[in-house]
Amino acid sequence: MYCQRCGNTLAPGARFCNSCGTPVTVTAPAAPISMARPGLVTAIAILDFFGALMMLIFSVASFSFSGSSSTQSADRSLMMVFGAITLVFAAANIAAGAGLWKLRDWGRTLQIVLSCIGLVAIPLGTIISILLLVYFTRPHVKILFSGKRRDQLTPEETTIMAATAGSGGGASGVVIAIVAVLVIVGFIGILAAIAIPNLLTAMQRSKQKRTMADIRTLAMSVEEYKAANNRPPDSPPKILKDGWGHNFRYASDGTNYWIISGGKDGKFEEAEAWHYKEGGTTNFDCDIVLSNGSFYRYPEGVQR
Repeated sequence: MYCQRCGNTLAPGARFCNSCGTPVTVTAPAAPISMARPGLVTAIAILDFFGALMMLIFSVASFSFSGSSSTQSADRSLMMVFGAITLVFAAANIAAGAGLWKLRDWGRTLQIVLSCIGLVAIPLGTIISILLLVYFTRPHVKILFSGKRRDQLTPEETTIMAATAGSGGGASGVVIAIVAVLVIVGFIGILAAIAIPNLLTAMQRSKQKRTMADIRTLAMSVEEYKAANNRPPDSPPKILKDGWGHNFRYASDGTNYWIISGGKDGKFEEAEAWHYKEGGTTNFDCDIVLSNGSFYRYPEGVQR
């Protein structure tokens, strides 16, 4: 090692030149340029694969739900559309993850497209998408996905890669932000998985209670007519709909009368009103039957 001022040979570890006294300055070696896949890209690719797996599960569940015989036609069509859209996004996430894993430029482009679509998922999806767009549009990331080797880089590209080599601060910040957002999303997802089924059950239970209350109201009108005419009416004095918006069914044989709701699916289980068997039910699709002022078939216990 030599003095930068007088050229004198310096002793190992010397802080000053023993000839002219000039302080010794040590130039740090440049960080090596790496064209390997960064850890952040690996993490994003894994998240793409995980997201695709979740979407595939939702897609299969949607198609299974749409194929259920108890599902109404409108719900069936909606679930089929949802399942198809989810399946397309699952395939896109798998492709993007594979492209990122292999450092293909089309994988970066596909990830940018998915991030642009994710901007509409306010607010958490928007935050994640912005972070991904910022990262994948940075100059050194574009070079990384160009498919070039180190010896194929232009002087300008070499300068850009050298400037970012060994500095993981920006990438670490993006990783921390993404992980934090994903933790929040996961927490909300767990809460939604617990709350949504209970909410849907509560909504159906509310419609079921309203239906039973309306049946009682209709029965009071029939009882008033029966008391005045010594027989039930041939048709109900009032036209009402149950809690699900379906028409009630009314039947009378001149002595007895029945008021029936088809339940959530609106389908009547028996062709004739007097064919129903007495007892409780545990499904929202089951018919609710009132006969001669008393419930003959009614919800009982936990409903499905």
